[in-house]
Amino acid sequence: MEVHHHPHVEKKNFKEYFLEFLMIFLAVTLGFFAENIREHLSENNRAHDLAEALNNDLKKDTAQLNFLINFNQSKLSALDSLFDISFQPFDQINQQDFYRFIQRAVHTKLFSPNNASAEEIKRAGYFHYYKTDSLADLVSQYDFLKTDFTNESQLEIKIDQDEWTDIAAEVTDPASLHKAFRPYRPILIPYKIGIAPVPVEKMNRFKGHITKMRAYVEYDIDVFLRMKVKATEIMDCMKRNKIITE
Repeated sequence: MEVHHHPHVEKKNFKEYFLEFLMIFLAVTLGFFAENIREHLSENNRAHDLAEALNNDLKKDTAQLNFLINFNQSKLSALDSLFDISFQPFDQINQQDFYRFIQRAVHTKLFSPNNASAEEIKRAGYFHYYKTDSLADLVSQYDFLKTDFTNESQLEIKIDQDEWTDIAAEVTDPASLHKAFRPYRPILIPYKIGIAPVPVEKMNRFKGHITKMRAYVEYDIDVFLRMKVKATEIMDCMKRNKIITE
């Protein structure tokens, strides 16, 4: 009868158990640190990409602000010219200039900021990756200016749409006003010296509205200039702190 002998297994001592535990522990720990480093690098790259996107958004905002500043300065000039004309005797007013300035004064252009990158940076809490408190402060100040302007511009649009047309209708010829107020292709009113007389109270109301509109346009220009300065400060801050690639 054949007899089977169990192989002799040498028992591990404490030192061997400890070494195995240490190896497993180190493997798990290194894996944990590697994952953390990978995640940190990924977040750093994402923060950098969003900073570059913010810089590009601010460049677009600045170009738009330059256009709006020029547009509103032209509108301000039209309002000033219209105000001066309104003091002339009716039989000496240049009809063509009168309607041209009314047409230029009524139009309003809105600022449409590029907010996506800044909102994502705030939502994801990436400002702490940039290692400077000033960037978050500057973006916050820029946001305040944008919000303040948005609220004010809604009132200005309401005045333009609900009041200006009605007031202008009181001092103008309906057919000529219709031609001048065409939104995309206004018709140039023929040259002629003299317009129909207007009652004093209506002309005074017209002058008062010009003054009110002028105040709104001056405010717009001031806010646009301040936004432009703040946008430039944000871009300079990111370059100075090497947050973006120049």
